Amino acid sequence: MVDTLDTKSGVASCTSYTSGKMKVRKSQLDVPADSFAGASGLMTMVGSLRHGNREVRFHAFACAPGPAIFSVKASLSDRSEHWPFYPGDLFRLDMRPDLGALNLLIAPFIPTMDAWFNPNDNWNYVGGEFDRYFRGPHVLTVRVLAAD
Repeated sequence: MVDTLDTKSGVASCTSYTSGKMKVRKSQLDVPADSFAGASGLMTMVGSLRHGNREVRFHAFACAPGPAIFSVKASLSDRSEHWPFYPGDLFRLDMRPDLGALNLLIAPFIPTMDAWFNPNDNWNYVGGEFDRYFRGPHVLTVRVLAAD
C-alpha cells in the first residue's frame, strides 16, 4: 500500500497492489493546518504527552480505503497498563475519528487505534495497533529494544 497527500494542492491517492494488479483511488481534499499523516501524527502525540496533555486533537490523513482526512480525538488512559508486546508500565492512547453526531451510528464500524507510550522514557512511542479501515489489514508496530 502506498498513501500520498500533497498538502498544498490537496491531491491525495491510495494505491494498493493485489495479485500483481494496481488499484489507485484519488481525491481532492481540503487539508486543515493541523493535519498529519503517519509518523508526523505520532510526533504530535509525543509532544503533547510531554507537555502534560491527556487529550490530543488533530486531523489525520488515512486511506479508509480511499483518501480521507479525519478529525481525531486521542485520550490517554487513566493509569498505566501492561501491553503484551513491550515491557514496563505503559500508557495507552486511544484514538478515535471524531465524526460528531455520526459517532453514535457508526462507532461499531470504526477501527480501533491504540498507541502505547512509556512515561519512564520521556513518553516515547513504543508501539501501536490499528486496522487500516473497517475489516482491512491489521497493523502492529513494536519498538525493538536495543541489545545490551
